[in-house]
Amino acid sequence: MSKRSLLGQAYNLQKIACGLIFDLDGVLFDSHPIHRKAWADLLQKASRSASDDELDFIMDGATREEILFHFLGQLRPEQVAWYTKQKEIMFQSEEDQLRTTSGLEAFLDVVESANLPKVVATSASKTRARRLLEKHRLTPRFAAVITGDDVRRGKSDPAIFVRSAQELGRRPSETLVFEDAVPAIRSVKRIGMKCVGIATGARRLQLLEAGADLVVADFTQLRLPDVMRLFS
Repeated sequence: MSKRSLLGQAYNLQKIACGLIFDLDGVLFDSHPIHRKAWADLLQKASRSASDDELDFIMDGATREEILFHFLGQLRPEQVAWYTKQKEIMFQSEEDQLRTTSGLEAFLDVVESANLPKVVATSASKTRARRLLEKHRLTPRFAAVITGDDVRRGKSDPAIFVRSAQELGRRPSETLVFEDAVPAIRSVKRIGMKCVGIATGARRLQLLEAGADLVVADFTQLRLPDVMRLFS
């Protein structure tokens, strides 16, 4: 993206004056394949096989405890801690393969030139979220990072988005969320937020049916006029 194009997009974005909320997994990072493998391996270790369709649950914005309870039933706190540690070890063993979503850096350049505040809202643990953001030099680009450690429930509950809007100093109607989880999109629409879904294939239709205002494959497909129309 040329400097002239960047400045032009930033100028137009200033007219929106919204705050931006970014999910971590599947939005900032193309991390779902690694998560699916780690969870599948963990469940196999627990003698619980899961089909590809069943593993779709891990993409729905649930906390790690909710995912464990979903697949393994009620667990004692020490069991949750053990499984959580094992899953983290498995994820980290593949972490070097992780890449940011296509077009992310250029899009962040645009919104930063427009001085639009932005935060991360993720069901991931605070430790993992901050580690990934630091590793990819993204930490300074966000005003705050709200994680699954900061709320009681996953993204089927809008609490994490309400808190994110407060961090941004914006009303829900003045915020734009980037998400890839169906329950999360339903939550943000319930409280009046705008939402851009990130998905391809059959999941694209699922996000639209959940209420996403717009769905794109990645940030290279996000056109400024489409974003501006959401707030017109």
